[in-house]
Amino acid sequence: MISIVWKEKRAGGGEVMGTLWQDLRYGVRMLLKNPGFTFVAVFALALGIGANTAIFSVVNAALLQPLPFEHSERLVRIWSTNPPKGAMKLSSSFLAFQDLQRESHIFDAVAAYSSASATITGGSAPSTGPTYGTSSIRPKNRPNAKA
Repeated sequence: MISIVWKEKRAGGGEVMGTLWQDLRYGVRMLLKNPGFTFVAVFALALGIGANTAIFSVVNAALLQPLPFEHSERLVRIWSTNPPKGAMKLSSSFLAFQDLQRESHIFDAVAAYSSASATITGGSAPSTGPTYGTSSIRPKNRPNAKA
């Protein structure tokens, strides 16, 4: 067996690298001695790293990256409310949107979006899923996108 000895004296004494190599060799021997524990430990590390990567990807895309619009920090969302009925975040009607678009002078532009579930046919089998649409504001990386 080849032994690597690396001696480095600390101010208080002791061999830093020699002890580190000794601890690493001992750890590898124990992992090879117990393959079941090694499998569980490696699996737990892989699962933790994978989950961390997936969660960071979602947080990065949803919270850390700016929205793909010019001056995205100036975007606002407007709700309708009905306090007597306890409804604080209601969708507005299309007529209310048109009134806001026509009469508001504090916004550079006013756009509406809608999301609904739709059934799409024409392929091998109909599929149901969410659909989204906006009225006039386009993402900056897709200037020719259809509303």
